[in-house]
Amino acid sequence: MEEDAEQGARELARLLLHGHFDLRARREEAALAALDAGGQARLAAGRTRLEKGHRRQLATVVGPVTVTRCALRAPGLANCYPADQVLGLPRERHSLSLRRLVVLEAVRGSYDQALEAIERRCGARAVGKRQAEQLVRAAAVDIAAFFAARTPAPADSRTCWCSASTARGS
Repeated sequence: MEEDAEQGARELARLLLHGHFDLRARREEAALAALDAGGQARLAAGRTRLEKGHRRQLATVVGPVTVTRCALRAPGLANCYPADQVLGLPRERHSLSLRRLVVLEAVRGSYDQALEAIERRCGARAVGKRQAEQLVRAAAVDIAAFFAARTPAPADSRTCWCSASTARGS
């Protein structure tokens, strides 16, 4: 009974997320349609042709959902999807939360163990082994730059929180 309740709760969460994306798509359509060509061009670097109903699949921790959004287009330019930026959607299929889960599980052991843990958490196979490996590699790309930016400068007598007399034990 508990497993059925857990599965039902996960499906409800997936449907709520899907419904949220659908509502945002309707609001985005109305907002972009209300802009004149100049407003659209400013928003999307010269793209003035509005196309509604562009869809993409997104794998999430609650299951797969379809994200519908508008595209701003112009000849010779790649489509611009304002909703992708607003929602923080990655270019690839896997959501940021699912990516985070893959990385957290992968660092604990083997990829096979990680996939088993993800399947237990998500209720289904949300990511394949090759995709998990690629997601972990992609997450590791910025590690050196991240730690270089966070490395503090050595402290001196002016930056030390304690006084010299406290440090000597006086």
